[in-house]
Amino acid sequence: MQLSVIIPCWNAEATIAQQLEALRQQHWSEPWEIIVADNGSTDATQAVVQRYQDLLPHLRLVSAVGKQSAAFARNVGARAAAAPLLAFCDADDEVGEGWVAAIGTALKQHNFVASRFEHRKLNAPHLLQFRRPNQAKGLMQHPFLPHAGACGLGIQRALHEQIGGFDEAIRFLEDNDYCWRLQLAGVSLQFVAEAVVHIRYRETLFASFFQAQQWGECSVLLYRRFLPQGYPPFTWKDGWQEWFALAKRLLKVRSKGTLAKWLRDLGWRIGRVKGAFKYRIFAL
Repeated sequence: MQLSVIIPCWNAEATIAQQLEALRQQHWSEPWEIIVADNGSTDATQAVVQRYQDLLPHLRLVSAVGKQSAAFARNVGARAAAAPLLAFCDADDEVGEGWVAAIGTALKQHNFVASRFEHRKLNAPHLLQFRRPNQAKGLMQHPFLPHAGACGLGIQRALHEQIGGFDEAIRFLEDNDYCWRLQLAGVSLQFVAEAVVHIRYRETLFASFFQAQQWGECSVLLYRRFLPQGYPPFTWKDGWQEWFALAKRLLKVRSKGTLAKWLRDLGWRIGRVKGAFKYRIFAL
């Protein structure tokens, strides 16, 4: 076995079949397996996966109960893996044609790799208006260090174990933390344009707002953690300018798309304020 594809999941009965079907169409000259790490689903997720085991003989379902987090489920899946190469994808996305071969081949040449994200296939047009097409042309850029989404990451198993896997104490943005810790340890992150993942967005305004708020709050935890390693410090001036710009943008909301983008940005900033109080550090 050369490559283990790990899918963390929780109550994913509505989407995981699409991901497993996409993986069923994959071909690679090297032996590979799929590990679904179920994080305590209460719906029919396990039944869906079990049906696919008849179609995918290299598919395994493992229990990842004990802690409710994607990071925990990924780590459980990695420990169950039989291969020296690991690749991660999510239960609500869809890997593109040739993804397994592209990510597996890339890991023969590099220690740590990221896929290219495609945003149109799984999302309605109005959802595309308020989200930047992150990772469509390269790694996500950040004032501190570049990073990539966990869905589509590939890594040498030895390196994953060396840094202790994903940090299970972080509920959100654990992929940022993972990428940054590896880079600070001297491991470069390579973008693999041939490895395409179709990304699915949250479908309602509330879900998008709530997700942004969670991300904003956890971004403060990462700020506090990585400030000593060179994360650029936040300033009062920048914080108030961003709040003022957000207030001005409300006057220009003219459509569902612009409202959705404004609400998402508001959620992020509210999350930052919550994080500032929770983690006792300035982060407006």
